[in-house]
Amino acid sequence: MLEIALAHPSDYPMSPSLPPADSGHAKDANRAYYDRRTQGQEDYWRLMAAPRFRVRMALRAVAQARPATICDFGCGNGALLGAVHARFPHIQLMGLDLSSELIAENSKRLPYASFAAADLCGETFAFPWEPVDMALSMEVIEHLDQPGLYLNSIYRALAPGGTLFLSTQSGPIRATEQHVGHVRHWSREDIHEALAQAGFSDISPRSTGWPFHDLSKYLANRNPDKTIRSFGESGYGFKQKAVCLALRCLFLCNSRRCGLQLFAVARKPLPGEDGQA
Repeated sequence: MLEIALAHPSDYPMSPSLPPADSGHAKDANRAYYDRRTQGQEDYWRLMAAPRFRVRMALRAVAQARPATICDFGCGNGALLGAVHARFPHIQLMGLDLSSELIAENSKRLPYASFAAADLCGETFAFPWEPVDMALSMEVIEHLDQPGLYLNSIYRALAPGGTLFLSTQSGPIRATEQHVGHVRHWSREDIHEALAQAGFSDISPRSTGWPFHDLSKYLANRNPDKTIRSFGESGYGFKQKAVCLALRCLFLCNSRRCGLQLFAVARKPLPGEDGQA
């Protein structure tokens, strides 16, 4: 949705979240929302400032890690893998997602990548390929009832020394975020602890986005129903495209040190290394 509080990030609680969801609730809610794909969703991911910024940050992380293989854990419509392929066509790409329909569509539309449907929070999850050099997790963990199982799945799928690049949200969970299935937002301390518990080392969380990413969230939720209709249902017209363009310009002024957009980079230790961060 439109991510257009005025408050500085330090004014927010450290780790606000909704009450824990019942087992399986988040999975069912996410499947229901993302299986009902709309042109508005596609235009949001393609044109809105926040997802475009996250793609830029992911591409920067890929350039720094220089992997030969990448898997996107929760790949959705494959847009991120498409962006990676456009910039780094030599990298072998894989994508996993809960939706078998999305996976089937991605396999036809993105023939240069390999896809498989999987429950990434399943206790019996088995990675279908050889271990990869890099894992991408973009705006997934805030949707999950059992984030620890998800991080464990990523950890097992990474080759020793492999890199994880993760993005998620901090701050309060507002109506538009509940609508798309968010069940928990994360502080830097929380995501660091979760990654360390999964076995990762060299963990580096970073908050960004103040003030315009955070302001967009606040404004979007002054009338969340209207925001969801305008920016999540029908294809974007002139008004929506103008808002997207304005936000993309404003996002260039965002802080890279504070805000409600959270990134984290972590590494799977090599054999014999201490796995503690």
